[in-house]
Amino acid sequence: MDPHALEVLEFHRLRDHLAARCQSEPGRDVAKSLEPSADRERIQTALRQTDEARAHLDRGESLPLTGIGSPRALLQRVRKAGRPLEPRELLELHRTLRVVRDLKGVIDRERGRMPSLASLADQFLDLRPQEDLIDAAIETPGRLRDRASEKLWEIRRALLEVEETIHGKLKELGERKEYRRALQNPGFTVRGGRYVLAVKLEMKGHVPGILHDRSQTGATAFIEPQPVVPLTNRLRELKDDERKEESRILWELTHAIHREKNAFVHTESLLAWFDFTWAKALLSKEFSMRSPEISRDGALVVPDARHPLLLLERAPDERDEVVPVSYRLRDTFRILVVTGPNTGGKTVTLKTVGLLQLMFQAGLHVSTGEGARFPVFRDVGADIGDEQSLTQNLSTFSGHVRNIARILKGADKRSLVLLDELGAGTDPAEGAALGLAILEALRERRAAVVVTTHLGGLKEFAYRHTDVENASVEFDPQSLKPTYRLMIGIPGNSNALEIAGRHGIDAALIDRARELLGEGSRRAENLIESLVASRRTAEEVRTRSEKHLQKSKNLQKAAEERHRHLEKRERRLQAEARKVLDEALRAFQRRVEPVIKQLNSSGKTGGEAARTLEDALRRLRREGDLGRRRQEFLDGLRKEDRVWVPRFGELCRIRKIHRADERLTVILGGLTADVSFDDVSLAPAEEILALLDLVHGRP
Repeated sequence: MDPHALEVLEFHRLRDHLAARCQSEPGRDVAKSLEPSADRERIQTALRQTDEARAHLDRGESLPLTGIGSPRALLQRVRKAGRPLEPRELLELHRTLRVVRDLKGVIDRERGRMPSLASLADQFLDLRPQEDLIDAAIETPGRLRDRASEKLWEIRRALLEVEETIHGKLKELGERKEYRRALQNPGFTVRGGRYVLAVKLEMKGHVPGILHDRSQTGATAFIEPQPVVPLTNRLRELKDDERKEESRILWELTHAIHREKNAFVHTESLLAWFDFTWAKALLSKEFSMRSPEISRDGALVVPDARHPLLLLERAPDERDEVVPVSYRLRDTFRILVVTGPNTGGKTVTLKTVGLLQLMFQAGLHVSTGEGARFPVFRDVGADIGDEQSLTQNLSTFSGHVRNIARILKGADKRSLVLLDELGAGTDPAEGAALGLAILEALRERRAAVVVTTHLGGLKEFAYRHTDVENASVEFDPQSLKPTYRLMIGIPGNSNALEIAGRHGIDAALIDRARELLGEGSRRAENLIESLVASRRTAEEVRTRSEKHLQKSKNLQKAAEERHRHLEKRERRLQAEARKVLDEALRAFQRRVEPVIKQLNSSGKTGGEAARTLEDALRRLRREGDLGRRRQEFLDGLRKEDRVWVPRFGELCRIRKIHRADERLTVILGGLTADVSFDDVSLAPAEEILALLDLVHGRP
């Protein structure tokens, strides 16, 4: 991407805002080095990651990113210094590895909703052995554990014993009568690593030992008592042994870390990217940004775009003051010529187009309305603002020309070119001619172009070509102020005379200027003003229509939702009714069966009565609506279907159907059981499930 375009579109300020939202130095480094990409797949992946992080944030969740260090910097530092990693540095590595574990835990739990970030997290290498090594050797304050090695444990235990012996000996000496008179105070202190007593200078001869120091007043001598000297010598030997053993352990740990240097560097890179991605989500949510779509047809269609930096650098209650602009390109035209007054917002519009394009190609969300579509450009070229260069002895015009010449060299159908005040800074006639030639060249190369200008000749260029369109920034003739809205299809006036009158130029001079302007120019201006007024009226009508349409859609949606709710409720009630009727019939059958058995056993007359009763019961089951429905249900049963068996209180899967015997073999909890057709509810399984949901209060 053209570095000059990144500079004039102020992409670096956007990087700074992202870096400020990162939690680690590696993450900030990624943000500050962010570059737009021309690789469609890379853009798509970055956008998916941003989408997933933003959705996670919208759910009120976060990513555990606090504590990320820089293994790369640590390893480089110790290599240059020729020393091992210090305990506090090892703790920093340990905290970094702990972040990896915590982060992977969160991502794994959300894997279904964060597939792109999960794929990224899967790239972490296994450094658990190194984490365990550090954990076993270093304790939280940044000190080697006593048990970091057996030798260190023995040395520190011996150190403790010698120190306790020294303390006991010094306490004993301080309590002796001959010592007590000579001491300034009964306690002991340390001078130069030696344990000493504070002795009155005039009585130093009463305390045999080595003089190590005197007080600033000269009244106190600090003497190491003779009985303590060999103990302190032993203590110093042990401390030296401790330092050597600690150094050995630290070198051992450093070598173990260094052997996995590439894995640590890889881990840092992944964590930095996660930190940066989370910063993108924070920025997106804070400023209500949206995820852009990648344009399939190559068209650039952006509704309600706001300049990102104008939003980012305003107080929250002032952000609504940023006026949105809607624009499009490469749908029916490839070149947009924007005209209008100075201070009307043409340059801001141009920068908005450019910066949002860069944000999209950097995988960021954009400050637009819903449905923004961006194509992927190979390059974005921009000539915006004052290109004057004192160091290269270039005038403003020369600076513009030099920059445009560089843009033209690489421009093609995959380029977006943004030109501010094309042809300005020189003679208007020559500037217009040069501007037309530049636009013709860009048109031949099929580049997408947005150009701002005051020159009438460039407005006329749009009338001669179907793939070129005029646009203007709206100017309110009542307030004589710009509205900053972009109107595509209508060329703009400079409104110089109105602005001059507003700023104090005498009305007579304004009238004279109109006379000098000529009838043709006045008619053209009046026509444009009429078009603008008509456009404004049409916009107001469209806005009202859209509001009414949206209201109608909302009402229709509510009605459809109510209808779906009622249908769902009706199905559940029908299922409940069928279940109740089915259960009632089955209960009746259970009550009648003993009577039938009794009649069968009571002789010929009773048997005939039993058969009559059985026939009546069978007709009750098979005739009528419920009977027909039951028979249709039984005829439609197939192997592997699920049926509700009330006496089991479960949905069972059919293993085999015995139609001749009117029974089923079903599977219940891994076991098989035979049930008669009469034991099966005719309600379909899905309706039974719906009914259970209703009973248990599930939606």
